[in-house]
Amino acid sequence: VNSLTVLCNYFIFPMKKLAREPKEAVLTSEEIQTIFSNIELLRSLNQTFMDNIKKEIDKGTEEKTDIGKTFMEFSQFFKMYTMYVNNYDKAVQFLKNMKNLKYDQFIKAQLQREECKQPSVESYLIMPIQRIPRYKMLLKEVIKNTEEGHPDLPDLHKATEAIAKVAKHINEEVTKAKNREKILELEGLFQGNVEMVHPA
Repeated sequence: VNSLTVLCNYFIFPMKKLAREPKEAVLTSEEIQTIFSNIELLRSLNQTFMDNIKKEIDKGTEEKTDIGKTFMEFSQFFKMYTMYVNNYDKAVQFLKNMKNLKYDQFIKAQLQREECKQPSVESYLIMPIQRIPRYKMLLKEVIKNTEEGHPDLPDLHKATEAIAKVAKHINEEVTKAKNREKILELEGLFQGNVEMVHPA
């Protein structure tokens, strides 16, 4: 969450503000959207999720913790990562091909700030891609360290299954999107150059 907050506060928000003034703009609003997709929404989601998890952890041993239940409650919202994952390759390619001195100077200056711990924007952009797989790993580790008979254990197992389903959903949607892109590319190649073959 901290890294996404840094990305929003020191990169996205300032560039969006500058984009309102064409002479000051580092990137256009459309270019910002191409690079960062729905990362602001994901940051808000993660902040709310982490606040809820922290409440459960802070209960200590005196109250029943519901970490598994919290994961399950948020699992459907985690499907919002699909949009980001679908856009990721496009964003990386866009940055790779972009020639923009103003952007380069802005990013260089921001990365030198004490709050910015990553070496590049790309290092921040990969983080949401890693989030759902890390949740799966985290849940497995929590289960491994939860004693048999603990009241939260059944929900932890259910949460692991729920997160696995989210990961599967995201992968399937990404595959569908890539297949659609390939079809569109093929249609573009053949459009106007295809003659109907009629039987003799």
